[in-house]
Amino acid sequence: MENLVGYCVIDVGRKLVEERSGDADDLEAVWKMGCGCLNVLSQGKSAAERCEKEYDAVVGICGLHPQANITVRTNFFWNCLYELRKNSPEKPMSYREFSVLCGILSKIGDKELASCSVKEIQRRALGYVNEVEMKKGLPQRLDGAKPLSRQQVRDTVATLDQLGFFARFTVGNGAASFQTYYSIRMIPMMLAEAATRDFATKRKRRRQSAHMKALQAEMWQKFGRG
Repeated sequence: MENLVGYCVIDVGRKLVEERSGDADDLEAVWKMGCGCLNVLSQGKSAAERCEKEYDAVVGICGLHPQANITVRTNFFWNCLYELRKNSPEKPMSYREFSVLCGILSKIGDKELASCSVKEIQRRALGYVNEVEMKKGLPQRLDGAKPLSRQQVRDTVATLDQLGFFARFTVGNGAASFQTYYSIRMIPMMLAEAATRDFATKRKRRRQSAHMKALQAEMWQKFGRG
């Protein structure tokens, strides 16, 4: 969390400097722009260098993955960081809540809605988009973090839902076939309608795909390679 402050300062600062046709390699200018935009108080003789090291630390863990960056309100971040610092924020937010929220937001992206399973949230809350990345990355983590349990995910999602961080709707045709949809742009009623349509469309495609595979298998058995 501390490294994320420096990362955001440098990342935003470089973008602003580039927009003004400046020298994005001018660390001092980048640092000042980033601090000014994000209202970050970063002081000290080596403050700019420290922010750059924090930026490099985040990139070293996340790389430049296309889904590594998400947009999240700054007060969510500060409430979580202040809670970790024991600074008594106005609206405390635990790191678990923050990481789960980031995981869900990373799946939604710029879409109106997106389905996200418990397994996906377990991975994304740790910063991994898929199972392969997580299996490769977990043994290398210095913090020893492990995936949240399914119950921890469910409890945290329920808390975030009750607090209004997103709209949530589960649709399906039985315990073995359901999907939970999330949105930060739709009210619950709109999400329910859109999620139901999306689920029906995907279910129809799956049935058509299964039917085609069955036909191909039948043709293969009947005619073989000939």
